[in-house]
Amino acid sequence: MSYITIHPCQKLINQPWHIPPSKSWTYRHIFSGIIGAHPFTVDNALYSNDIQTMLQSLGWKYAFSNEKLSVHPQSFKENTTIDVGNSGLALRFLIGYCASLSIPIIITGDHSICHQRPLKPLVNALRSAGVQISYLGQEGYAPVKILGPFQGGPIELEVLDSQYASALMLSGTLCPSPTNVKFYHLHEWPWLKLSHKWLTSLGADIHLTKEGMQIKPSPLNIPHQFQTPCDWSSAAFAIGAHIMSQSPGRIKGLDWPSDQGDSEIAHWLIQQQLGHFEQGDLHITPKPFAGQTLCMDHWIDATPIMSALLTQAKSKSRMTHLSSATQKECNRPQAIQSMLNNLGIEAEFKNNTLIIEPGIISAGSLVLDHDHRMTLSAMVLALGAKGPIRISPYHTIDKTYPQFINELMIRGVTVE
Repeated sequence: MSYITIHPCQKLINQPWHIPPSKSWTYRHIFSGIIGAHPFTVDNALYSNDIQTMLQSLGWKYAFSNEKLSVHPQSFKENTTIDVGNSGLALRFLIGYCASLSIPIIITGDHSICHQRPLKPLVNALRSAGVQISYLGQEGYAPVKILGPFQGGPIELEVLDSQYASALMLSGTLCPSPTNVKFYHLHEWPWLKLSHKWLTSLGADIHLTKEGMQIKPSPLNIPHQFQTPCDWSSAAFAIGAHIMSQSPGRIKGLDWPSDQGDSEIAHWLIQQQLGHFEQGDLHITPKPFAGQTLCMDHWIDATPIMSALLTQAKSKSRMTHLSSATQKECNRPQAIQSMLNNLGIEAEFKNNTLIIEPGIISAGSLVLDHDHRMTLSAMVLALGAKGPIRISPYHTIDKTYPQFINELMIRGVTVE
């Protein structure tokens, strides 16, 4: 098992951060190119192992150089097996796209995808619209075999994860008949708005509200080149590094205001007077802050890093509305409770709420689930600990922020 040791750091070297590209937007641009069925490039692309795995399993020609991804898509072949690696977004979006095809396609992924990332709400909705879907392993999970075409019409969808609705939005966009979807148990609204912005920018006719969406057939205009913004989810870990080490810092190149849900951390910083924007840069200015109650549904991916930061509050904090966080790469609230408890912090997850008492973070050794956000958050926690923290596995960060360890080292953090 691969370990890395992060030592505490009381003062980071104040060197501006350059945040990696957005995973969410990179994938959306790739799916735009898939729809367009012509060669395309994605500038400032995040090139993760999952994206490489997916493109390789499709058998397409592609190249990545100087943060530019060039892809030559081909028609999907009957009974192709597409491996999405560890990407829940690719899993759900591919199901939505393949539902529009009239040939059978198999979609699979790693152990987390096949056991932790549920599909039933999406599958049930697609089946009601004429799509044939078979589970090839555990009921409710990948691998699945899909045979369309999606026929539109009235559909009900339980939106426990925004990716279900985004996938159905994609299916409806590619359908020659109108699609009317009624939502219930809606979660992660900002990410659904992001998908709406994406598809309408291509010409899709979608009326979206929190009650549902109406999608009408419309010609799409797919460009040959796309530009990806920086990733607010990754920026949260740079922000966290400065809060935990009590060091001022600066991040360049973030879009603000942003459609990305995790940009909510900037609102939190500003409200707590822990940061501000100046000439396009986000300045982080750490100081003591009070404990609080945070509703996390709109920025659910920030749950792990915010749990780390709330250990430094002056009083108890609560993070609420965490149901969708239990079905990510791992059950994150439970994993956070275990991680914090192992490092001497009182934390408890119950009734869909994570309660965190501030305290001293002890040195220790952590064996985490295969979850990039948990690993990155543990690395940030280590900066404010009383001794080094040993973390495994650490290569999971390659999914979104492979440079994070180097970024810490150039700012004076000792890493072994």
